[in-house]
Amino acid sequence: MGALKKFIILYLFFKIITINAQESIERFEVPQNNDSNKETVSDYDSEFTYGLQFATNGGILAGIALKYAWQHKYVKTRYHLIGLDIIHVEHPKEITLQNPRGLTGYTFGKSNDIICFRPHFGQEFILFHKAAEEGIQVSFIGAIGPTLAYRKPYILYYNVSTDEDIQNAIIEEQQFNTRMNDSKILGHAGFFTGFGDMTAHLGIHTKTSLNFEYGKFEKSVVGLEIGLMTELFTEKLIVMPYIPEQNKQLFFSLFATLYYGLR
Repeated sequence: MGALKKFIILYLFFKIITINAQESIERFEVPQNNDSNKETVSDYDSEFTYGLQFATNGGILAGIALKYAWQHKYVKTRYHLIGLDIIHVEHPKEITLQNPRGLTGYTFGKSNDIICFRPHFGQEFILFHKAAEEGIQVSFIGAIGPTLAYRKPYILYYNVSTDEDIQNAIIEEQQFNTRMNDSKILGHAGFFTGFGDMTAHLGIHTKTSLNFEYGKFEKSVVGLEIGLMTELFTEKLIVMPYIPEQNKQLFFSLFATLYYGLR
């Protein structure tokens, strides 16, 4: 899926949340540290959330996100947080093809899959509180952490014989390379094929986002986090050797996480 289509999907998620926010704007309470505020604001010591993450460089569904936040000792509208995102990163030029004589669809020109583990820590600042059991809470999140990226060979079914009949062909599992004859590629061998040959790459990432929490129950929460991810690696990550200018060290992406959690 192209970057424009992915951006449109994230934009639609954002519009849904902002429409709900506009309808509930009269419920917002500016955070105060006085006794009267305790009657309308649901204070909580900690919160654990988990959800699905969508990203402009991760396909329709990029991966999963976990987050644990706990309240600052002195500032009630500030929270410390730790989190972990597990994301599949895609190249912007990936297009799935289907060989009419093939077994499965595949991405021509792709040599590696990238799977990122992003542990991070940061701060969350509540901008608007919600009432105890209704409304929307808006907060700003800033976080930073290391990235451990695993580069997994993208394995294809490849016909190494001269016989084009699949029934008689000699089929091997091979990593894509630029010397392959595309007419002999019979499909993708599967996402889990090649895990034994992965290589690790180190990087660092930062994320800034707006977090929209809403729900009808004081002890649970659902919401949407939408923001910008910046990621830098110590070397270029080769995904598609045919298009070297798109194999970068520095990545930017928009993301949205739909989540559920408990307090």
